[in-house]
Amino acid sequence: KKIHFIKIDVDGFEFEVLKSGFNYINKNKPIIHIEFAPYLHKEFGYSTEKLISLIKNKLKYEFYNENLIKIDDIKKYTLNISNRSENFFLIRK
Repeated sequence: KKIHFIKIDVDGFEFEVLKSGFNYINKNKPIIHIEFAPYLHKEFGYSTEKLISLIKNKLKYEFYNENLIKIDDIKKYTLNISNRSENFFLIRK
């Protein structure tokens, strides 16, 4: 089956979830709704920048807020959410 939408809410384990699903995501290009929790990334052994790179450079997804407005500079944007989480839509370029 082809899945068109994935919801990820794993409290800091985002990198491992995306990495483990990389081949499926890359092949099928579903829209992803992800809870992004920068304050937990270091605890799980990776940086926010590494997660952003996986999403933007390897999976070729763009970040959108919950109003579906594209976020052009996600690195800068995440500096404002360092002590909380925020939900984003990830849509393939």
